[in-house]
Amino acid sequence: MDESKLISALIGALVAIVAMSMNNWHQNRRQRQELLTAKLEVLYSLCLEFSRRNQKKYDLIIDYIIDERGTIQELFDMHSEIVKIHSKMKMIVNLYFPNLLKEHRKVWPLLLAFDKQFYLDFEDFNYFEHKAFKESFKALSIQVFFFEDEIIKENKQLL
Repeated sequence: MDESKLISALIGALVAIVAMSMNNWHQNRRQRQELLTAKLEVLYSLCLEFSRRNQKKYDLIIDYIIDERGTIQELFDMHSEIVKIHSKMKMIVNLYFPNLLKEHRKVWPLLLAFDKQFYLDFEDFNYFEHKAFKESFKALSIQVFFFEDEIIKENKQLL
């Protein structure tokens, strides 16, 4: 009789441990999913902000060159803001979404190419003749769009 009570107690304890473990696993999974969802929302917002500021920088360059409005300092400040946003994007991708690294790594060289077209050729920059400048801006904009699309498309797999 004592043996059957012992076996019953062991089975009960085992069931309790399994149930507690499953509950704990489910809670951890839900918390991780909530964290990743929040980080994904931040990453997507940063992408939108990156695109918006990049367009603003393009407009500032055009204003500065064609209309002779604004200052070169405004351009450097905008560039600094864009680099900070990109750094935040990079941190989130590296820490939480390594699956997006391949797509994200394409953005930085295009940002540098866009800047190089303007800053290195600044003295003799002619917007109307400078096809590489327009093409580098277009390539950067398209790549950021692809990155945003990858975030949306891969949403379920990232979480």
